[in-house]
Amino acid sequence: MAATKYSRGWHASSNARNQRMARRLAPLHMRIRLLRTSLSKELSERYETNTMPVRAGDRVKIMVGDHKGKMSKVHFVNHKLLKVYLDDVKVKKADGREVPIPFQASNLQIISLAMEDKRRLKAIERKKKKAVVNKTAEESNNEKRAEKEEAKKEVKKAEVKK
Repeated sequence: MAATKYSRGWHASSNARNQRMARRLAPLHMRIRLLRTSLSKELSERYETNTMPVRAGDRVKIMVGDHKGKMSKVHFVNHKLLKVYLDDVKVKKADGREVPIPFQASNLQIISLAMEDKRRLKAIERKKKKAVVNKTAEESNNEKRAEKEEAKKEVKKAEVKK
């Protein structure tokens, strides 16, 4: 019998069936995290993060598949199906209709962000503050590590002199 409730304790599995089940049962706040995609090098350096959630209005580049290399604007993001739909990438149906092709977020790369959303701006500011805190913590850890190494060297020198 398949599970019907999302497990908050589940973190990872190498079993593909468990991964699919976790994605299918994930609540909305977790699904948004599953719709994150990589940023281009320029954006990654500017915002000091490697990934961000895809939102309507973002310009993306397709990295995998038949449409690899095409750049388009995000038309719609379906959180329930975990799919991203683009403006210019469509397929013609037998009855003549053109429908957008669904993409997985992991197969896209964000080229430019839609900055009209105030919540996204706040998220970017939070990420920048967190990056600054992480850098200062890393620098202080490096200083402590260097001091410990110097102390060890002095102890070794003292032992050699004895």
